[in-house]
Amino acid sequence: MKTFGSLRRFYITTALILISTLLTGCDSTPQNFKPFEEFKTSAETLRDGSNTAIDLIIPQTTKRYEDYTDISHDSFKNLHSLTISSDDAKGPFVVEKVPIYLVYERFKSGLYDMTNTMVGYTNTLLTLVKTDAMTDSEFTKSVNELNGNGFSAYMAFQKPSGSDDHSQAAKNSGLISSLSIAAFRAYLNNKKQSDLIDALENNQNQVERFSQQYVNALMLISAILEREYAAKSQEYRELFLSNPASATKQFMALNRNYYAQINSLKAMHRSAEAFPYAHKQLIEEVKQPGKSGSSIVSMVNYGQQLKKLAEGAKKTNEQSLLESNLAPSEARASSLTAEAVAANHEYAKVQLQAVAARIASDTDSTDLSKKQIAIDLEKKALELKLIAEQKAEAAKKMKDAVDALRAAAMATLTE
Repeated sequence: MKTFGSLRRFYITTALILISTLLTGCDSTPQNFKPFEEFKTSAETLRDGSNTAIDLIIPQTTKRYEDYTDISHDSFKNLHSLTISSDDAKGPFVVEKVPIYLVYERFKSGLYDMTNTMVGYTNTLLTLVKTDAMTDSEFTKSVNELNGNGFSAYMAFQKPSGSDDHSQAAKNSGLISSLSIAAFRAYLNNKKQSDLIDALENNQNQVERFSQQYVNALMLISAILEREYAAKSQEYRELFLSNPASATKQFMALNRNYYAQINSLKAMHRSAEAFPYAHKQLIEEVKQPGKSGSSIVSMVNYGQQLKKLAEGAKKTNEQSLLESNLAPSEARASSLTAEAVAANHEYAKVQLQAVAARIASDTDSTDLSKKQIAIDLEKKALELKLIAEQKAEAAKKMKDAVDALRAAAMATLTE
């Protein structure tokens, strides 16, 4: 009986250990890291596509300000004015006015920070779920860096201000909320899947808020591009009255640029909206392993689309810069052609006068004054003919040079 009792205690103890192990296993992190890896890959694709697109949009926009040379002195000062506040109450180094091209470059830096923060967050999650892959101090450092980058991105889209109180902004602009940090730390300590799910769910609102900041930044850039497009459109409409050919070419280049820019912003907008949905689907995949995440796939697709758009926009950008650089030469060629036509008309008019004067002189050969008039008009007609021919030749050479430059540049663009 003693042996039977010992065996029974052994089986009961073993069963309890097995049950305990099973229960603990049911609440532990799944060894399948694929959802987190896919989430990270999709964010990287989004970042790369977004950065490539913004690398084209912002430099192209700032390049226009280098071409604004035919403006008044007052407009020049206003365009390039950078003003530091002299009000001691605002504190030192407070910028009150910044040239718009520097604002664009600040926006570019802000978008970089946003997409890099998204990737950093997905990388933190992937590292977090791996066994013993992250310590508490490493997690704290990662959170501080991510939320610091988020705050930098937020500040990039704010107007210059003398206020240094951004505590609420710092809290709202981060990508990891204070509420979720405690749950993530609990997960680090015990590796319970329930704590991981709580942490991700607690952070869903913060992810949505951060993504909305990204969308807001894109809308701000879109509004700026729209204003620039409207201003350039008016400029080319006025140019059309004096130089239709040049105005048409520049307007077509402007439309191609703007169309490429809007399509890029549209793809970036969609990918930004897909990020919080992908995060929500990640939570569902943790709860139900094997469940597919369509939003994660969408983020990858949008990122790839952005790369294709960026490649097309690059050619459009180069074509636009080519047209912009050739525009003065084309305008000069058109001007020379017009001058040549006018000179030829003047020559034809004087030539007719010379013929009439010669006929009158021949009719009355004794009238020396008529003979001198005929000689003077013939001499003037010859001079005008030479001028007209010179202008026509100069116009042809200028046009041939522009055509050759365009052909060479286009050959380079299509390589």
